[in-house]
Amino acid sequence: VYAEALSQIRAGRDVVMTFGNLDVAGHRWGPHSDRFYQQIVQFDDWCERLVDAFRSLHGRRANVVICSDHGMAAVDQGVHLDLERHFGRPSLETYFYFQDSVMLRVWVKSPTLLREVGDFLAGLQYGELLDAAEREGYGVSSGGFGDLIFFLDEGKVFWPGWYGARFPAGMHGYRPELRSQQAVFAYCGEQIPPPLPTRSREVEGFVRRLIGK
Repeated sequence: VYAEALSQIRAGRDVVMTFGNLDVAGHRWGPHSDRFYQQIVQFDDWCERLVDAFRSLHGRRANVVICSDHGMAAVDQGVHLDLERHFGRPSLETYFYFQDSVMLRVWVKSPTLLREVGDFLAGLQYGELLDAAEREGYGVSSGGFGDLIFFLDEGKVFWPGWYGARFPAGMHGYRPELRSQQAVFAYCGEQIPPPLPTRSREVEGFVRRLIGK
């Protein structure tokens, strides 16, 4: 990706690129590992070379945005949550659920069962059930995202998990206010189209204003 982007820049083209290696290093070796920091150093070097090449051609007209989509927290505990042991096998007539590494979403048909599952999740000691105000703030108030949304506490993952066979050393997807989950946003250019993004979901609008679309 780096080599192709540098080639396209030198040919006078605008480019959009994504590097995924740091995410892989964070999951496999953890955010405090030597491998993670080595990847950061590598990215820092690549970004410097790409930005220098782009600005050498376009000068002050160059608009450069560098951003990440999330942070990374070290994982120290696996949590086994067996909804089916408490509420039976899921079906379209009762309830259904989807469990990723740190978040559980549940869709429930019956108001009685909804209350029972909600009370059960609210009583767990290793995570939190989102309330209506929090869901509105995160932009997931629609029931399409789940009638109930449960977050694990930082540093924990559901295990056994639905994603791969390797227990992760690092994970993201926890509450976005946490320091470990903060993303990076950097911009340089002649004019900054306000407002600057303060949340990841605002980056797209910023870039659209930047390129006039």
